[in-house]
Amino acid sequence: MSATGRGCCAAWRGKSGRFFAKYLDRAPEDVLVHQTRSLCLVQPEQAWAQFSLDTYSGKYEARMGFLLAGDANHRRAASQRGIAVTDLKWQALGRAWLGEPGGRLMLDHDALFERLNAEALYLAIGLSRSWQGEYWPLVVGVHAVPDLTLTPDPSPLQGEGSGSLSLSGRGLR
Repeated sequence: MSATGRGCCAAWRGKSGRFFAKYLDRAPEDVLVHQTRSLCLVQPEQAWAQFSLDTYSGKYEARMGFLLAGDANHRRAASQRGIAVTDLKWQALGRAWLGEPGGRLMLDHDALFERLNAEALYLAIGLSRSWQGEYWPLVVGVHAVPDLTLTPDPSPLQGEGSGSLSLSGRGLR
């Protein structure tokens, strides 16, 4: 390992990248199209993200859209609006990127990868419970390679204060 610690990061990047590549779902259409399973790991060919915070109501939303190779795409996931992201780390990152004034931030594929300083992006996709007669896809995990280190303060989830966020790593643009 070098004096700057980059050897450690490069080793982790290699391990995490190999892990995600090894466990990519070979049939994500079972989840996204046929809905015969409820969870998959995918590597989108294109991905985009949007975050919004209405400071008046306090409503915060993190969403992602993506396109996969072949016929595994879901119409909502492939739409400009995308689908809801429930990953707490991703939600915290979006809040940090939005800052205090709130508003809306939309990132296309290139801007998203640049913000994350990512070489690859993997998404864990799950299905919600049945609502309005269908199972809705959700992004339950967002995994950039190399990874971003975030430590969200859970107090907003517990109804206490506005919370805080400790950020370190590469996705701080």
